[in-house]
Amino acid sequence: GFNTDIELRNTSSIGDANAATSDDRYRAAEYNSTPNDTQNNTSTNAYNEIVSGIERANLCIQGLRKYGNTGNDPDMAHLLGESLAYRAFYYFELIKMWGEVPLRTEPVSSSTIYLKKSDRDDIYLQILSDLDEAINLLYWPEASKITTRADRINKAFAMGLYARVALSAAGYAWRPDEGLVGTGNEGSLRLTTKQELSAEVLYPKALNYLKTLISTGCCSLEPSYEMLWRKFNNAEHLA
Repeated sequence: GFNTDIELRNTSSIGDANAATSDDRYRAAEYNSTPNDTQNNTSTNAYNEIVSGIERANLCIQGLRKYGNTGNDPDMAHLLGESLAYRAFYYFELIKMWGEVPLRTEPVSSSTIYLKKSDRDDIYLQILSDLDEAINLLYWPEASKITTRADRINKAFAMGLYARVALSAAGYAWRPDEGLVGTGNEGSLRLTTKQELSAEVLYPKALNYLKTLISTGCCSLEPSYEMLWRKFNNAEHLA
């Protein structure tokens, strides 16, 4: 969530000296934003920027599949894996903040400008499928000049993201009732009804990815949470 001392706002109080914008920030931190708030009703709001990222990823995926010779060029294959992982990451962010959203897996065309909301479980399936494919295409950290930088996606990142998405997809969420996505149905806090998103299916696979990741030795766990916390706040993991 955003309403903590390390995220969007450091208090839940509303009505300070800059109430015109500050109140909307507090409401966003409490997942209580309004349709005309100053934080989301802009051309560069979070939703707009994330969806722009998805469109760019879709353009890359389409172009690389058609022209990239990804079956024979490992660098092009890695770029395809990066694009798939970015799309997965962006959709995971959308689900966390907005729940059900339109699912796009191709660049926007005149016939697909307006799409209805998709069931979040269908989006989860797409995210996990994208990550499965990406994991097979991406380089390990340090295995290529592309992945010597911490700000480029690599196989380890995709495996870790898969595990995190699996925990959410198989867990409880406020889901509309079956077949009523986008109708205004309030739904309920429940598990998915899709067997392929169940804990029995996803957890073993996620665990296997993490075991494989750790066994390679390319990444290691911090010895303590305190050490992780200190390095994170000092931005040492960006080196």
